[in-house]
Amino acid sequence: MTKLLSTFALAGIVGLACIGVRAQESSRGIEERPRKLAAEKQRREQAPEKKSANADNPLQGLTKVGVIVDSTPLGKIGLSEEKLRSEVVSRLRSAGITVLGNKDSDTNGQIPVLKISVFFSLCGPRCYSSVILFEFKERVTPNRHPSSNIEATTWLRWSYGNYDDFPTDRIPENLLKSLRGGLELFLLDVRSTN
Repeated sequence: MTKLLSTFALAGIVGLACIGVRAQESSRGIEERPRKLAAEKQRREQAPEKKSANADNPLQGLTKVGVIVDSTPLGKIGLSEEKLRSEVVSRLRSAGITVLGNKDSDTNGQIPVLKISVFFSLCGPRCYSSVILFEFKERVTPNRHPSSNIEATTWLRWSYGNYDDFPTDRIPENLLKSLRGGLELFLLDVRSTN
C-alpha cells in the first residue's frame, strides 16, 4: 500500500510539475507576445517602407480639381472673387493641373475641390487684417461607417496678416501675394507626392 501511495504521489508530483511547466510556457508566450509586437513595430518604424511614404497624402495623383473662391466683400479695395479665382485657375493650369469650371464640376463630388476663403477687414485708414484659408475637399469613406460617403477637408493651410500703417493702394497687391504664396504651398505638396 505504501508503494501504491508513493506511486500516486510520484505521479501527482510529476503531473503538477508538467502543469507548472506548461503554465510557465504559457506565461512566457504571454510575456513574449508584447515583446514581439514591440519589436515588430520598431522594425516597421526603422525599416524603409516598400510603399510610398506619401501613400496617404490626399494630393497624390492629383490631375484635376474644381476651384471655389469665396470672400468677404473686397470691392472697397478694388478686388473681386472672380479676380482671385482667375489668379488661382491660371496658376494651377500653368502647373499642369486641369481646372474644372463651375459648370463642368462633377455634381456627385467625384472631383476634389480646392476651396479658398478670403477674410478681409479694414481696421482703419491705413490698417487691415486678412486670413486666407486653402482647403482641399474630397469625398471620403469613414472606416467606422463604410456605407457613408462624406465630403471632408483632407488638406488645409492658411495665410494671415495684420498690417498697420500700410498704404491702401498696395492692399490688393499684398493680398494677391499672400494668395500666390498659399497656392505655392499647395503646388509644392502636390509635386512632392507625384
